[in-house]
Amino acid sequence: FGWLRTPLAVHQRVSAVGGGPLSSAIALAGFLSLFPLLLVGVAVLGFLSANDTSFASEVVDQLGLTGTAADRVLDVLATAEDSRRTASIVGFVGLLWAGLGVAGTIRTALNATWQSAGRPGWKAKLVELAWLAGAGALFLASMALAPAVAALPGPATVPTVALGVVLDVVLFLWMFRVLTSVAVPWTDHLPGAIVGGIGLELLKLVGGV
Repeated sequence: FGWLRTPLAVHQRVSAVGGGPLSSAIALAGFLSLFPLLLVGVAVLGFLSANDTSFASEVVDQLGLTGTAADRVLDVLATAEDSRRTASIVGFVGLLWAGLGVAGTIRTALNATWQSAGRPGWKAKLVELAWLAGAGALFLASMALAPAVAALPGPATVPTVALGVVLDVVLFLWMFRVLTSVAVPWTDHLPGAIVGGIGLELLKLVGGV
């Protein structure tokens, strides 16, 4: 089976450089970054609720909640409104710290693939900050397409999903190019970026369902 040679070679290479533990480290770093991200979400809800007196009731109506569930959501929004400034400061600082942790873990994994020691400390942090800004913008743009897929009629979902795949591929290319300390042509990163982009888009579609 000639078509299996490349996937098997990639799998063996991943195993040889310790890809399993490195993947687990990336997953853990990503999971920990969800907590400051939730704080940022709470802060956003608090600011929206503070600037619009009808926001809380509209949220309850859109969710179709009644009784105790509706009261709980109203209490949560009231708490978010009271703590929005503190939540935003703590959330953004925590998100920056956690995001740099994710970037550093991915950088370590990529450099292990190319058997490189990586850049010096302060240079690595500057590169990770630049990557974080670009990756955040690309990821948000990609995730914003998910509600569009659900809302658009059937034929319109195909170009929307295709655009999502393109954004995901660009996201992976950005990651491979910026966080890898070895100078590699972007064309060498493209096959992995395409596989990663398609996989991420499938994950978003399944998650939406």
